[in-house]
Formats: sequence, structure tokens, C-alpha cells
Amino acid sequence: MTTLTGSKISLTSIREADTQDLYAAFLEIDEEGRFMTGTKQKVELEKVRSFAKRVEKTDSGKYFCIRENEKDRVIGELAITDIDESNKMANFRFSIYNQSNRDQGLGSEALDLGIEFAFDVLKLNRLELTVYEHNPRALHMYKKRGFHNEGLMREILYYNGVFHSGFIMSMLKSEYDRLKDRKTS
Repeated sequence: MTTLTGSKISLTSIREADTQDLYAAFLEIDEEGRFMTGTKQKVELEKVRSFAKRVEKTDSGKYFCIRENEKDRVIGELAITDIDESNKMANFRFSIYNQSNRDQGLGSEALDLGIEFAFDVLKLNRLELTVYEHNPRALHMYKKRGFHNEGLMREILYYNGVFHSGFIMSMLKSEYDRLKDRKTS
């Protein structure tokens, strides 16, 4: 099991044993969180258990619970998916489920730990993600962390009867290294 520890949060590999914690956290996803991430499905305990069992055994991605250190409870999820070993690239996503856990630096710390893991441990060259244009908080955070906007993908999400567009963003290892060097100097 992989554990990445920061000052406020830890990322722990999702295992079947996390089913109850994940389920409780999924139940806290508020409407804003659903809209910002495009989450439509309803939460069911058996679906969460099936998800945890599946991702515990997969080699095509790394899936983490975001745990608040102080309370040792799951507050979100982070995933590095569709890992392409031959091209050294992967997709990235994360979410802090409930508004009460946002705007405290928890998401920023999770993002930093996830990026570091992707480039320093998995040895990826490219990390990419999609963020919906109606999520300015995420757009700002990703840009601040060094992701570049590569373009608009038109009408990729159909949510509550309306189509929404999103941006593809990416970061390269060389960009990550430059940012890391600036922080240490």
C-alpha cells in the first residue's frame, strides 16, 4: 500500500477495506461538487465496494483516498489513470467532496502530493486532465501549480439538461522540474 503524507492530508492507496470510509465520504458530495466534477451517478455501497476491489488490483492506474490527517477520515479521492508506460503519460483527477473541506489548502496539498508522485515515483513525462469551464476554482489552482491550458473541448458534459465545455490541461516533467527547482532555491 502506498501512503503519501503531507502536513494536513495523506493519500492512501484505495483498498477494499476502505469501502465504508469511501462510501461515507461519497455520501457527502454536495451539489456544487457534483456539478464541478460532472458526477451524475448515485452512490451505492456495493458500487463503492466493487470500485475499491477493482482499483486495488489494477495496474493501469493509481487510486488514492484523500484523508484528513487530524481526523483520519476520507474527504476525497485522487487518481492517476490510463497510465501509458510506453509514452510516459497519464490522466489525473481529484476531488474534495464536500464544501466544508474546501478552501483550507487540503486540495492544494493533495494536488502537490499527486503531481510529485506522478513525476518522481511513476517517472511520467506528461500528466493531463480535463476541467470544466464552469469550475474557475480548479482552473486557477491547476494554472497556479503549472498546468497549461491546451484548448477547449466543446460540450463534453451533459448535466441537468445543459451541455458544458471543458479544457484539456497538461504539465510536462521538464515544467515540473523547473517549478520544483524554484521552490528549493
